[in-house]
Amino acid sequence: VQLVQLQPGVNEGNQSGLVSGTELDDHRQSAEMSVNGQSAVLNNNMIDGADNNERLIGTIAVRPSVESIAEIEVQTNDYSADVSRTGGGVVNVITKSGDNKLHGSLFEYVRNDMFDAYTYDFGQHLPKNEYRWNQFGGSISGPIRRDKAFFFGDYAGYRNVQASAPSVSVVPSAFELAHPGDFSDRPCSASAPQDCATFGPAPIDKAGLAYFELMPKPNSTLNGQPAYTGISKDTQNSNDFDTRVDYDFNANNKMFARFIYNHVFSTHPGPWPDAPLVGTSLTVNPNVDSYNSLDLDYNSMLDYTHIFTPNLVMELQASYTYV
Repeated sequence: VQLVQLQPGVNEGNQSGLVSGTELDDHRQSAEMSVNGQSAVLNNNMIDGADNNERLIGTIAVRPSVESIAEIEVQTNDYSADVSRTGGGVVNVITKSGDNKLHGSLFEYVRNDMFDAYTYDFGQHLPKNEYRWNQFGGSISGPIRRDKAFFFGDYAGYRNVQASAPSVSVVPSAFELAHPGDFSDRPCSASAPQDCATFGPAPIDKAGLAYFELMPKPNSTLNGQPAYTGISKDTQNSNDFDTRVDYDFNANNKMFARFIYNHVFSTHPGPWPDAPLVGTSLTVNPNVDSYNSLDLDYNSMLDYTHIFTPNLVMELQASYTYV
């Protein structure tokens, strides 16, 4: 994606768009590409010349590992008749195939909060914001039958844990949580007469009382009031693999089959802890859209190419994509 963004007329696009990774539709890493000012969901995405579009909102369906990519073709204008169907750009990812030699690769990318400083506003009395980022995997390719059949396979893992800076929210005091409707533990003042009120649980709406009891007990103070200081921790775990088998019948007839699988699970809790509720737990967080989200995508493809003459070639493709 970042390589395509380097092409003339291509920009990153809207950072809160449907394929930015920040919206509920797709929590994977950003795939924002705006071509010639068009929306990022108006591009035609392909793999090996076959369709790779989620047709409801226009996001990219499957994302092959970088290890499996041989080249990327980008068209931003003057589209040929075999691609068209776009107001944006045409991005065609060509996957790798094996050959007569055995090849392999391994990689690991690491970032960790052990190298980070403490949050300035809170100092060392709170732990560092947790940050764990690991990308790892490898590939292997080679011959099945020399000069005839070849294979390629790879795996890519992604593990990301990123905690936010601590946030402070005013919450009921421990006494109030234990005695709903009794605010006698707070000092009374003319400017805040409600702090002096004591009316007991009887007049409280049952639904309101149940919600009140889900709030966390205070662990800090804010301007003299009981408060809860918490840290939210986003996670994303991804497992992806690509496989491809090529078979050369002769100089004029070739075929390959390919399969790509993406499994991404993302979580976005709030800074408050989950509260127990009738045998389960409930996330109660102010101003936070909490979620647990699964992106499961895969694509299979069969391709046959026949060369009639140096000027006449037939290519037949069939592909199936699940998003």
